[in-house]
Amino acid sequence: MTRLPAPSGRLYWGLLLLIAAFVFIRVAGFDFVMWDDDRMLYLNPHVQGLTPENLRWMFTDSAYNRLYMPLGWLDYAVSVALFGLSASAHHLVNLALHLINTLLVFAVLRQLLKSLLPAAASANPRLLAAFAGALFWGVHPLRVEVVAWVGARVHCFAAVFVLAAVWCYLRAASFNPNVAWKRPLFWAAVLLYLISLLSFPIALMLPAVFLVLDIYVLRRTSAPAWRNTLVFLLEKIPFALVAAIPLAMSLWGRAHSDMGAEPTLAQFSIVARIMQASYVWIHYLVVTVVPVDLSPVYTKLVNFSPLDSVFLGCFAAAVLISVLSFHVRRRHPAVWAAWLCHLIILVPFLGLTEHPHYASDRYSYLDAVIWSAALAWGVHRLLQLNAVLRSRQLAAGAAVAVILATFGTLTYLQTAVWTNSESLFRYVIAQLGD
Repeated sequence: MTRLPAPSGRLYWGLLLLIAAFVFIRVAGFDFVMWDDDRMLYLNPHVQGLTPENLRWMFTDSAYNRLYMPLGWLDYAVSVALFGLSASAHHLVNLALHLINTLLVFAVLRQLLKSLLPAAASANPRLLAAFAGALFWGVHPLRVEVVAWVGARVHCFAAVFVLAAVWCYLRAASFNPNVAWKRPLFWAAVLLYLISLLSFPIALMLPAVFLVLDIYVLRRTSAPAWRNTLVFLLEKIPFALVAAIPLAMSLWGRAHSDMGAEPTLAQFSIVARIMQASYVWIHYLVVTVVPVDLSPVYTKLVNFSPLDSVFLGCFAAAVLISVLSFHVRRRHPAVWAAWLCHLIILVPFLGLTEHPHYASDRYSYLDAVIWSAALAWGVHRLLQLNAVLRSRQLAAGAAVAVILATFGTLTYLQTAVWTNSESLFRYVIAQLGD
C-alpha cells in the first residue's frame, strides 16, 4: 500500500474552519425572524441586561420556555450586553459556536477511531477519516436550522459542552479502561455535562450513550463481563445525579407552563406514541442520507392515524434494523452501538408527551455525530484497502468527496430560507402547500 502524505492535524483543523465558514458565512447578513427570535431574544425582557432581577429569573424560572436553561438565557443576555440587538452579530455568534462544534466533532472522531483501532495503526488515515466525518457533520443541510436561526442557538451553545464532555470521557477511558473515574478528565466530563444541561437539555440520555460506548466500542473488557457492566453503571451515577436537578426543574416548568397541558392517553394513545417514535427514528436516519425538501416545520405528526402505511413502514423498518444490527453485534459491534446510540439519544425528541409534535431539523444536531462517526469508520476502512483494490478505493474516495460537495452546496442554498421573516414564511407556505 502506497504511503499517504502526512499533513499535520492543524491543516485539517484549518480546512474544517474555512469550508464550514464559507458554507454558512452569509448568515452574517440575515435579520431576526418572527419564529421565536422575538420570544427568545429581542422581545424577551429577561435577557435585556445583566441585572440581579434578570439573573434571578434565569436561574429560577422554567415555565417561560417549559425547560430549565439558565446558562442558555445567560448566553443570550451576554450577547445582548456585548452587541445590543444587532442581528448580524447574533448570527455570527451562532456561526462561531457551530465552527467550534465542528472542531470538537473532529476531535471526538479522532479519539473514537483511536479507541477502535489497534495501537499500531497509522495516525494519518485516522486523521483523514475523522476530517471527512467532521466535514460531513459540519456542512450537512440539517445543520442550517441551528446555525441560521438565532432562536435555536441554545442547541449550538449546549453542544459545545456536550461534545467537550464526550471527548474528556473518551480520553479518560482510554487512559485507564478499568477505572476511568480515577482520571481528572472523567470529572471534567461530569462538570461539562452539567454545564450543557444548564444551557439546554439536549443530551439527557448521554449517560446511556456512554454505557453503550463502554461495552461495544471502547473495549473495556479486562474483567468478567458482569463485573465490567456493574463498574460501568456505577460510573454513570455522577452523570445521572447532575442531570436530576435540570430534569426536575424542566418537568416542573412543563407542569406550570401556559403552553397547554400534556395530552392524556385518551387523546394520544400508547400505540400512537410508539408509531410516532418509530417515525421520528426513521425520519432522522432518512433525512441524514437524503437531505432534500427540508423545512422549518413538518406537519406529518400534527394529526395522524398510527395505522397509516408510512407509520407501519417506519415501525417495521425500526424493528428490522434493530434485529439485523443485534444479529451482527459480535462481528460488527460498532454497527449495533451506532444504532443503539441513535435510538437512545433521540428519546427526548420523540415527542412521547407531546401532541402535536414536530420532528425539527435542530433535534438532529447531536444525533448526526453518530452517523458522522460511521462515515469516518467507512472512510478509514477504504484507506486500508490494499493496492489490488486501489481503483475501487479511489472511486469510493471520489464518491465521498462528491457527497460532501453536494451536501455543502445544498446547505449553502438552504441558508437563504432564513434570510428574514418574509423569506422564511414564503418557504414554509411553499413547502406545506394547502
